[in-house]
Amino acid sequence: ITDATDLSAAPPKTHAGYDRVNRTLRGRFAYLCFASGRFAREDEGRLVEAMRESGIAEMAFFREDLAAEDAARFTIALCLGVPQDLRRLNIAIRGDAMWHGISQAVGQLSELEELALWLRGARPPR
Repeated sequence: ITDATDLSAAPPKTHAGYDRVNRTLRGRFAYLCFASGRFAREDEGRLVEAMRESGIAEMAFFREDLAAEDAARFTIALCLGVPQDLRRLNIAIRGDAMWHGISQAVGQLSELEELALWLRGARPPR
């Protein structure tokens, strides 16, 4: 984490490596909560921020159980929370409310190498 060469020396109290690992761990936990839908609505903002800052390279969201209102909210949060340097994104979701949000999320991903979408029951925008 700190790239220390003397492993017998006392570890530093603070280090950029600690911050990087903490961001990654918070982001992975937030991603798991967000992807599974197991979080309170009031925590959504913190989860989105943690995911965005995490540096996670691959995310998958399989949420075919969402009602239209929740699907729209989920898509907005997804747009805000996906790290911009994400390399792989897989999304399986149900409903029409997802097209606009998914296109926004994907449009901001400059490093995206792979995208897989499964949109059940959705009609393309006209």
